[in-house]
Amino acid sequence: MSVTNPSALASGQDNAYQFVGLANYQDLLFKQGIRQRDFFLSLKNTVYFVLGVVPAQTVLALVLAVIVNQKWLKGKGIFRTAFYFPSITSSVVISIIFLWLFARGGVVNVLISALFPNYDPVTWLNDPNGVIHNILGLVGITRDTVGDWASSRIVGLTLWDWISGPSVTLFTIMILNTWTTIGTLMIIYLAALQGIPSQVYEAASIDGATTWQTFRRITVPLLAPTTFFVVTLGLIGTFQVFDQIAVMTSGGPAKTTLTSPTSCTRTASTIRRWAWRRRPR
Repeated sequence: MSVTNPSALASGQDNAYQFVGLANYQDLLFKQGIRQRDFFLSLKNTVYFVLGVVPAQTVLALVLAVIVNQKWLKGKGIFRTAFYFPSITSSVVISIIFLWLFARGGVVNVLISALFPNYDPVTWLNDPNGVIHNILGLVGITRDTVGDWASSRIVGLTLWDWISGPSVTLFTIMILNTWTTIGTLMIIYLAALQGIPSQVYEAASIDGATTWQTFRRITVPLLAPTTFFVVTLGLIGTFQVFDQIAVMTSGGPAKTTLTSPTSCTRTASTIRRWAWRRRPR
């Protein structure tokens, strides 16, 4: 479909799928406008989402699996169930719960205010400011202080926009996505850990290896195939993220949570634009 002109598809015209070659891609890269900006904005948001969630969920899943695998831990079944439960709960239900938790007067802001009386409640789910921009602002680096280079545009977005990082709202959704996926990945790691022969650890103990050395030089290398599998699952899941964003923000505020799947769904289903709407010549 990307190499055709489906602009007449909805009207049922015979030339609805007229072949246009790479013309749609040419318009995407070189025809400036809101559509180009929205496409690359969604791509930027998706990349930040993937880069933030995949490493976090992989590391946390491994840490939880190692903890649950310890012989001294009592009630392992309870911990496995508690960690895995968010993964089997409806993502729509979890998203609604997070809407309540991260509301301006929600539990998260109440707890932070109790610890820090001078805390100004954050509108977690309605803040389009980039996390990296906020961090740079703490040290006095803003768009006005970095010079004209920040205003240079690359495919519809300024350089300053590209380095914004995820918005505060998208960061909140990243926390949600990480929390709901580490349970499944933990089970995968736990199964792999229990498949490592105990003789390997006994030999390391006899050689005088510390707990950290055993973990870094034995456990982690032996889990390499599992880690590859976990990272692959994480990449697939994060590149496909849709339902949580659709329920919580619908791509807002200011399209800072608009990801590629959300953008594709909105463009194809709502606007009914199946490609770049290139008219027949």
